[in-house]
Amino acid sequence: MQFWTIARKDLKTLRRDKSALIFTFGMPIILTFVFGSMYGGKGEPGAPGGIRILVANQDSGQRGNEAIQAMSDAGLKPVLENGGTAEIDRRIGKGEFVVGVIIPPDFSSKFDAAVANSATVHAELQIVADPADTRLSDIIKRIIGGASERMVVTNVIKQYPAAALALLNRPSVDLSVLNAKSNNLTPGDTFLPGFMVYFVFTLANGVASTLLGERQEGTLKRMLNAPVSRFEILVGKLTARGVLGLLQTGLLVAIGVQWLHLSVGQAPIGILLTALTTIFAACGLGLLMATFGKTMDQIQGMTTMFLLLLGFISGTLIPRAFLPDWMVKLSYITPHAWALNAYQDLIQRHHTLVSTLPNLGVVAIFGVVFFSIALARFRFE
Repeated sequence: MQFWTIARKDLKTLRRDKSALIFTFGMPIILTFVFGSMYGGKGEPGAPGGIRILVANQDSGQRGNEAIQAMSDAGLKPVLENGGTAEIDRRIGKGEFVVGVIIPPDFSSKFDAAVANSATVHAELQIVADPADTRLSDIIKRIIGGASERMVVTNVIKQYPAAALALLNRPSVDLSVLNAKSNNLTPGDTFLPGFMVYFVFTLANGVASTLLGERQEGTLKRMLNAPVSRFEILVGKLTARGVLGLLQTGLLVAIGVQWLHLSVGQAPIGILLTALTTIFAACGLGLLMATFGKTMDQIQGMTTMFLLLLGFISGTLIPRAFLPDWMVKLSYITPHAWALNAYQDLIQRHHTLVSTLPNLGVVAIFGVVFFSIALARFRFE
């Protein structure tokens, strides 16, 4: 149990380091309250531009292509999906896209019949929305609705010289929401999953700094004479920061539940398991970083920039809906993205723990790889 002795020593040292404690706990709390106030305000968020949406065009006529062009003209970025409704559902369910649009086979025929007869015949665009981001999906649906109306007006004017009269009885393009179940996400549900992942990974900075500091002070070298293995030393360092990570995550969840109405619901065990797995990967990454730095300035600069970069790429700081396609794919080389998927499955999509175990498995693999490489590279001096 030598690792626990090392962990207790580190925890006592950390308790005396006021600045580290303020950064570990104060920064997440402050940002949580700031973002909570923003999300909890009465103002409506502005319509974002350039957001990727998934589109399955099953229509053999021209109007389907016109609808896609209208969405593009409205500032969206349609991404064509040839797999049909099932593939749309699968990719939306995995969180790859916020909204999917299905253009049915009879879209052109219904649309043209309505325009030709000046009749109120409905041509439907079917919408599949990710329940993990209802705010953004509602905005996108309004943008699609506006694009559809402009498409209708353009075609009616082409068909009818007396455009003003024709527009009184113009056909309509309906937006049929296939997964109409609304999760009514709270502010805590919306942004806390990303925060819980990002701030846990900032622990890597502390792990790396502590290990390097002890090497520079000669503490690690003195351990050569003690009956303690390299494995126990690294596990002890990981355990100490793991305790901090659990306290940090628990504090965020407590604030989220009490103030931001975070939906823990039926998933407290899943959230705890996700937190533990994420903490393991974060601390393993910190141990690995410590083996590459020679000075404290190198470690702090390297870890700060690297962790910030991973936060942006992974979608923990910026929703992946705003990222380009190549960056969304790139996000899955980070443990952050898989941990975020797990939290979103449990909190936002209300999936079961079993269904998100593959995400947790990938995060755990990251942790094992980080720890194993760090163990192989570890030196007492």
